[in-house]
Amino acid sequence: MITTACIFIPATGPDPLALLGGISLLKRAILSAQYAGAKTCYLVMDARSEAQPGRQEELQRDLSDDKRLTTQIVWTQTTDAQPGPVRTVSNGRCLYYSLATLFSPALAFDLDRTAQPGETVSVETGDGTSALVLGPQPDVGLGLPVQETIVRTGTTALAIQPQTPLRTVPASPHLLYQLTDSTSLRRAESALLASLENPKDGLVDTYLNRKLSRSLTHFLLRTALTPNQITVLSCLIGLFGAACFFQAGYWGPVFGALLLQLSAVLDCCDGEVARMKFLESRLGAWLDITLDTIVHIATFVGLGFAVWTQGGTQAPFVLVGLMVGGIVLSFACVVVADRTVVPGPYQQTWQARLLHRMVFGLASRDYSLLIFLCAVFQKLSWFLWAAAVGVQVFWLTVTVLLYHVRRFKRATHRPTRASVQGSASRLP
Repeated sequence: MITTACIFIPATGPDPLALLGGISLLKRAILSAQYAGAKTCYLVMDARSEAQPGRQEELQRDLSDDKRLTTQIVWTQTTDAQPGPVRTVSNGRCLYYSLATLFSPALAFDLDRTAQPGETVSVETGDGTSALVLGPQPDVGLGLPVQETIVRTGTTALAIQPQTPLRTVPASPHLLYQLTDSTSLRRAESALLASLENPKDGLVDTYLNRKLSRSLTHFLLRTALTPNQITVLSCLIGLFGAACFFQAGYWGPVFGALLLQLSAVLDCCDGEVARMKFLESRLGAWLDITLDTIVHIATFVGLGFAVWTQGGTQAPFVLVGLMVGGIVLSFACVVVADRTVVPGPYQQTWQARLLHRMVFGLASRDYSLLIFLCAVFQKLSWFLWAAAVGVQVFWLTVTVLLYHVRRFKRATHRPTRASVQGSASRLP
């Protein structure tokens, strides 16, 4: 289990206060460790930084009053002591890396999951440099002499107990990026954005909306907009797009469909900004799916009016009523599923896996591209029929899956007769 992190701040190389993805490299390094599970971060400054008076105080000011930082931060410094290994203790594991190393928390999770007790695992870059190491936790009571190394970035190095087994692994498929200087920040930000994966993405999100959203996210990261504010902005654009369907004629629905597509792109941006700035929250997730549902309902009501004016079907508002009712029932199913699908052995069943994918699918806006194509070719009635039927199939299927998952969950948590008898025999 990862409990600590040793982060090296070299005297040369990228500026620790340089912004990448809206936050400084120093904060990003600490938050990456925090997300990986570290409760304590040792910030190891190069001894040559003493030539820069007030440097540590400047870095400390950057970290002050940031509510995202919950890990304990301990400042220390490299020494000119005789080269020797850092003494380690057995309880817990430590991540060793430089400020110039960018990595995804998923990489740290994989290292922690696959490492054997007492083993040291090194992740190398393309040139063979060890950029990230998972090893035994250091015995900080003996100090942190930084000398001949396993981890080496620029002039900073750490010696880890040499008798521990060392295994080298590739970073793929996770992100591991080594900054060389401040000029590579833009490329690093692009690499970091490209590595962000969202299991909720459908086909249109993956192959269209994400391609468009990343360029927009580059801009949004340089603004003061929070992910929740971007979610609200996406909702407002979606509602304005839905209102355009109430305009009679050809161009109202087409323009509305374009706005819905823009809203879908912004709906990708809020999550990207949240992950880049380490601002993910349960409130943000619920705000996202709630406002998405509101946009869904408004869109389908507008579609019903557009189909009625175009004379595409005899009962458009009956279909709209079916869709709105189905969306409300689907949202209720998602609320129940969110409380049901928690870690447990029942998650390995195919019902739980399918339920998980379907719940994520409700947040997808893949339908926005279909609406645009139907609006262009004046076939919105086709979409109305397909959606009215599809949403009923969705909530009915989720209900059946929920029944099976909850039933299996109760069965796995129900005590056996032997365990009950064993517990009773221990009563006084």
